[in-house]
Amino acid sequence: MKIVAVVVLYNPDLKILYENLMAFTYQVNATLIWDNSPTEAFVKNEVFLRNRFPHLIIQGDGTNHGISYGLNKAWDFARQNHYDALLTMDQDSTFSDFEFFRNRVENKWKTEGLCVCGPTPNLKKSDDVSMEFSQNSHLITSGMLIPVSLLDVCGGYCRDYMIDGIDIELCYHLKACGYHTFIDNKSNLVQRFGQHETRTIPFFGEKAFSNYNASRLYEIFRNHIITWRRYHHPRELTKLIFYEYFISYVIKDVVLLGSNKKEHLMAVFRGIVDGFRFHVQK
Repeated sequence: MKIVAVVVLYNPDLKILYENLMAFTYQVNATLIWDNSPTEAFVKNEVFLRNRFPHLIIQGDGTNHGISYGLNKAWDFARQNHYDALLTMDQDSTFSDFEFFRNRVENKWKTEGLCVCGPTPNLKKSDDVSMEFSQNSHLITSGMLIPVSLLDVCGGYCRDYMIDGIDIELCYHLKACGYHTFIDNKSNLVQRFGQHETRTIPFFGEKAFSNYNASRLYEIFRNHIITWRRYHHPRELTKLIFYEYFISYVIKDVVLLGSNKKEHLMAVFRGIVDGFRFHVQK
């Protein structure tokens, strides 16, 4: 199986990026870096990477085009150069054992047919790993291994979204085309949360929260509501939007712990409104 990996960058922590690449880049056939960083940072990143990984294919133009743009560039590269599968990674997650994961997915494809697979983020020793793979409604972008032919079926990654919700939209799109997504319960991806901070509040002590900026909150709500509407209100996504995004991000992170509450709440409101206003072809 010929695999091309893609990592989409934006002002990365270069030490973490190095660990990320070392965990998989020598076990795939090619690695494409799409760098959305501004020109000055792009040049710095390129020098760092070429000195350590001369085989990398590094692209970018000093403009932040978003994640889906870079992923679609990698899909185009994979089609043009006859790769079988695409491995998508973010800039700050690290495989514990990519070769183990790759071999398990390849065997699953041979015995059961093509599907999309991902590792378990931050797998703990206490987790139940008795099941080999479990079907899941959606996977995160980082660590996702997808046959190029399935990307061909759905026309690549959603171009309506810049950052958030691209992975979830892809999974629901493929499900609508008759394909499934699975988590490997025995493969681990160490996922870091770069925008999480802690704050001490009276009577409750120190609490962690996601310090997303207003534009990120806007994208989260807009994009997921569009996906929720486009794929006929799936129950799993309804729960994700309400419990994870509204209760956790808005009530806890913005109202209770955040700063710039007015700006952030207005961004959430605009995201919800634009998500419902967006013309969805069902």
